[in-house]
Amino acid sequence: MKKEIPKEHESLALELMEGFRTNLEQQIGAPKLDYRIAKFFQADYGPTFAVEGADVNVIVGPNAFRNEATFLANLAHESVHIHLTEGLEGWASGMEEGFALTFELSMIESRYGISMRELFENHLPNSYKTALRDFHYLEKQYPDPAKITLNEFGRLTGPSIVQFKSLFPQIGWLMCYRLARRKRMR
Repeated sequence: MKKEIPKEHESLALELMEGFRTNLEQQIGAPKLDYRIAKFFQADYGPTFAVEGADVNVIVGPNAFRNEATFLANLAHESVHIHLTEGLEGWASGMEEGFALTFELSMIESRYGISMRELFENHLPNSYKTALRDFHYLEKQYPDPAKITLNEFGRLTGPSIVQFKSLFPQIGWLMCYRLARRKRMR
């Protein structure tokens, strides 16, 4: 069951989401969907988002109000998925999750410092740690791998194993598989 977030958090949520959108536009270009944030909710199945035409409802997770950093992390991570959606909801690839985690952790670090970033990184579920590790390895081999992938394919979720191998020939087939694979991460 979802419920609207507390009123006192709405303005902060909107301010954060607008800042994330600006940051993402600078990093990887305009969003795929011309959207507006309609409402914020909290639910046990969050964090996620729901698209209704050009309106996007952002759903934070059950622990979002444990502390401000968790709230920010939920919003930063979902802002990447919202930025990359073409209006469809679905499971993201390892490449998209790796980029979303990198963005989320960089926003945590910029606001709360390296120790908070490390705390969040250390508490990631294993599937997220793998996506993050793969993305960081890819970044060492190829600067701006998300931008390279977007320029070539127009999206981060969708390219095949063979397409990733062709785009990033220095990485192995297993990593290409993990980058291309779509799955629910939690």
